[in-house]
Amino acid sequence: DEDEPEHPVLFCYEIQTHSSWQRKSIGRSLMLEVVKIARELHMWKTMLTCFKKNVLAMKFYERLGFKIDSNSPSSHGHFNEPYELLSCK
Repeated sequence: DEDEPEHPVLFCYEIQTHSSWQRKSIGRSLMLEVVKIARELHMWKTMLTCFKKNVLAMKFYERLGFKIDSNSPSSHGHFNEPYELLSCK
C-alpha cells in the first residue's frame, strides 16, 4: 500500500494441525510462538491470510489478537474476496 510506509513483517504462510491434535492448544502455542519470534526480530507485525468461510479459524485468530489488516480486500471495499488478511502487532 503506497499510503503505508514499508516495514518488515512476518507472514505466516500456512499452519495446520491434524484433526486428532486439534483442541489441545497446539495451534495456539504455535501461533503465539510465531508472534513472539516476530517481536524478537523487531518485525512491525505478524500477518496471515484466512478464508472467510473458515469461521472457526477466523475466531481462533481473533482470540489471539489478530484483526483485519488495513491491506485486506474488505478494508478497501472488496467484500466479495473469499479471504481476509489478518495482522497482529
